[in-house]
Amino acid sequence: MMKIMIVDDHPIVVSGLVSLIEHEPDIRVCCTAHSAKEALEKISVATPDLAIVDLSLVDASGLVLIGKLLRLVPQLRILVLSIHDETVYAERVIQAGAHGYLMKDEAVPVLVSALRCIASGKLFVSDRMRDILLRNQFKKSRSPSPKTNDTEESAIDKLSQTEVIVLQMLGEGKSPREIAAALNRSLKTIDSHRFSIRKKLGIADSHALTQMANFLLKNQSCNNVV
Repeated sequence: MMKIMIVDDHPIVVSGLVSLIEHEPDIRVCCTAHSAKEALEKISVATPDLAIVDLSLVDASGLVLIGKLLRLVPQLRILVLSIHDETVYAERVIQAGAHGYLMKDEAVPVLVSALRCIASGKLFVSDRMRDILLRNQFKKSRSPSPKTNDTEESAIDKLSQTEVIVLQMLGEGKSPREIAAALNRSLKTIDSHRFSIRKKLGIADSHALTQMANFLLKNQSCNNVV
């Protein structure tokens, strides 16, 4: 019997996932959490085989939570279930240690297939995202050329993992002080990350950076998978 933990700060989403999963004879939900803090408190007791984690949580980024969960339970399999565009976040999620990425507009059978795929020891992404990952891996395997490196690399690809997390949290409306508290960093460090993001993305000021973060989160989401 596969034991699942669901981490999502929307009670309706959690209830719906529980209802869907409980229809499967060999899968059961062993616990649910509505925040990163609650997930970290419950995981050692519940000992799930697999966690379904939302990318945007009320108290932390799902990218941060992935690493913390794996430090507590190294054998845990993780599926990120999110509204956010896979082309922006899926590769980052895999790099953080998750084993799959699925957008919330997918059909129920796809979710079940994703859970079974990840539980079997494989990675799960959409066919479209698999092609992108393969292309990216091919690019990385080649010797970089000074003339082509910048043109092949998208603006978001230039950001570090922490900078992506900061950008995501800015888009969620969190202040620099709130981000510093959530990431356990100093306000000065977060300001340095914000400056670096602005420089890499060519953004003039902090207001424009916040607008850019909002645009990424609200307009690059829920695309249909090819």
